[in-house]
Amino acid sequence: MREAVLDTNVIIYALAGQPADLAAGARRLLAAAGDGRVQLWVTAAVIAAAVYVLSGPQFRSTRKDVADRLTALVRLPGMVGDDIAAIGYGLRRFADGVDFVDGHLAGRALERGMAVATFNVRHFAPDVPVFDLSK
Repeated sequence: MREAVLDTNVIIYALAGQPADLAAGARRLLAAAGDGRVQLWVTAAVIAAAVYVLSGPQFRSTRKDVADRLTALVRLPGMVGDDIAAIGYGLRRFADGVDFVDGHLAGRALERGMAVATFNVRHFAPDVPVFDLSK
């Protein structure tokens, strides 16, 4: 099985459908990940960049649309990474109005049974333990 680290531009071209020739190649790669012919390592940094681009003025996608499309992508059978669950948590929180990075950070803390050290407690759901540094 072939393996690769996934770059943000592959995600953007595949989901945006443009430019057409690059989108076709990106979609072929993701289809191969979907049926297990290739394994793609995805990082939170790449997903954060994709969130930024896809929710920006060029694409004008809603938070929910961005979260849904990226969640479907990271759930492909060929997608791997050391924090896929935290990425998923971050995307769910992003759909609810929280910055993806804060959501991902909360997901990592929950996975590890740790608290988040922060001055911005309001950025985190009540189920996320925090060290409130604002006090």
